Amino acid sequence: MHSNKFYNREIVNSPALNSIKIIKKRIVDICNKVNRNPNSIELVAVSKNQSINTINNFINEGLLVFGENRLQESQVKWTKIIEKNKKIKLHFIGRMQTKKTNNILSLFQTIESIDNEKLLKKIALYISNNNKNNFKLFMQINIGEEPQKGGVLPNEANDFLIMAKEKYNINITGAMGIAPAKKIATPYFSLLKDFCKKNNL
Repeated sequence: MHSNKFYNREIVNSPALNSIKIIKKRIVDICNKVNRNPNSIELVAVSKNQSINTINNFINEGLLVFGENRLQESQVKWTKIIEKNKKIKLHFIGRMQTKKTNNILSLFQTIESIDNEKLLKKIALYISNNNKNNFKLFMQINIGEEPQKGGVLPNEANDFLIMAKEKYNINITGAMGIAPAKKIATPYFSLLKDFCKKNNL
């Protein structure tokens, strides 16, 4: 989760395309409760392991933003899909390996899992070599401080943000975090929200 995204993993796994309308209605209802414009919410459908035909069905229903966490799979299916629909936007939501950074940046418009200096260095080098800097770059924060998960620890997040800007001239524009399983998520996402608000992300 980050400050302006609404994820729903069930949407691409459900055989009922009507689920799109259900999820969109939920977004509108929640926004009305908190006095927020529903148009400010971007629905990202996680589409890993989904066929091109399945994805095209959802595109036909108006979904244009998709999340993937596997580079090789994404290259195979999305290259073909994007050729026919230039409005598609892709988010990389998996852990990034530095050796795959260039290929990921050449396909995805938003990267949600930046969490170490090596990645910042590779991204800065790619931007410099390709004269391309139209990405949305989010840092991943390990909001539950879980050792098995990636992400910058909460008490190191401010320093990471400053380092990205001052040392590598990278403007982090959002943050992503995953709450611990089997725990109440609210306090963890409140932490993430407070961080984003404090840093205008």
